[in-house]
Amino acid sequence: MRPKKTLIDKLLAGDDYIIIGHVAPDGDAVGSCMAMMLALEQLGKRAFICLADGMPKMFESFPFAERVITPDRPLPVVPKTGLAVDRSEKYRMGTAELLYDACGTKLMIDHHGTNTGFGDEWWIDGEAAAVGEMLTALIEEMGVTIDKNIATWLYISIFTDCGRFGYSNTRPETHLAAAKLVAAGVDVAKLTNKIFLEQSVARTKLQGAVLSTIRTTADGRIAWAKLTEQMLADTGALREDDDGISSTLVQMR
Repeated sequence: MRPKKTLIDKLLAGDDYIIIGHVAPDGDAVGSCMAMMLALEQLGKRAFICLADGMPKMFESFPFAERVITPDRPLPVVPKTGLAVDRSEKYRMGTAELLYDACGTKLMIDHHGTNTGFGDEWWIDGEAAAVGEMLTALIEEMGVTIDKNIATWLYISIFTDCGRFGYSNTRPETHLAAAKLVAAGVDVAKLTNKIFLEQSVARTKLQGAVLSTIRTTADGRIAWAKLTEQMLADTGALREDDDGISSTLVQMR
């Protein structure tokens, strides 16, 4: 699905952007926000990112990650245009929702088919593997050059949300978008190692604690495990360190 011309027109006309992803942000939320901020700045716009839970530690080493702020921090500009990305429901902005509501223009881009739409103008593509896949087309149609930094964040968005191209939401357009980003300079090996292969001792201990609680039904068709606040405290892990643990249960046979 191509981006809506009316949305592009509003993006090009607006300024003083606040870009907001969902609470407990994942790679798609973070990557989409970062890519849009850099794209808008390439057009001469003022833009900043506000995430209720801040930038996840696993993405802190990527370009400009330090620019993400939380709602309790001083705002670099008074936002006039709110852009919500990767949120199926408006309330999932968390404490940043009030800042979005205060904007004169409110826009939204999402890939969840359950999203019924909110704001003044929106674009929803329930078939896209990630918002980053949608933005790869949108950013080019805005007249922005996808440089290495933008490409890196878009690739993070796509790569993480489609499970390294292994989930059922992966479609031909997903691979085509990714190929375009690799051609723009994404270091796939470095990115894969940083996000999926490197992990802290605390995260490793948390995985062990959670997986030690695995139980199954008698026929082995259903498996479950539990994660508690005490496990986080005992291992010194962060809330974001639970990401991906559930996929281990899916792999069981």
